[in-house]
Amino acid sequence: MTEQLINNELIKSCINQDRRAQNMLYKNSYARLMNICRRYARNSEEARELFTIGFLKILNNLEKYQSQMPFESWISRVMINTIIDEHRKHLNFNQHHQFVDSDELEFKNAADINEYEKQMNTEQALSMLKQLPEATRKVFSLFAIDEYTHKEIAAALGISENTSKWHVSDARKKLMKQLSTTFKTEQV
Repeated sequence: MTEQLINNELIKSCINQDRRAQNMLYKNSYARLMNICRRYARNSEEARELFTIGFLKILNNLEKYQSQMPFESWISRVMINTIIDEHRKHLNFNQHHQFVDSDELEFKNAADINEYEKQMNTEQALSMLKQLPEATRKVFSLFAIDEYTHKEIAAALGISENTSKWHVSDARKKLMKQLSTTFKTEQV
């Protein structure tokens, strides 16, 4: 039996309120979805809360899933949209900044930093992301990791495209500074 058939049977069972199937879906998707939540949450408690809300939304909307789309992509998109919805509910996200084009970041040891990035593990990268201001972290994650466009981010978060670009630029500067500092510390 192919994985897609297993998924389709599992999805049908979940739609029919089969608790075992729902538990299996939970176990099969937990790692993928929790990683998404951890990127956007301030702490592990908030990540678990976002996961719970998002997973319930997935269960409640399984009948809307269309099998021509990869299921993993669909549940990831539902989770990201849930996180955006929760963000809108709980925060006043009207921080508008002027866009400053600073894509040309200058660092003396850029080649060394790129080598360090290759060796970095996921926990270190997540830790660096957590040090960014919340709004900047969310916009950067949507853009750089989840591949949203600035237009999509602006529409989803109720900000301008230039504000989205500013947050991405600011995140890049701060992450490069963190990488540079961490790299220099580890070289000593």
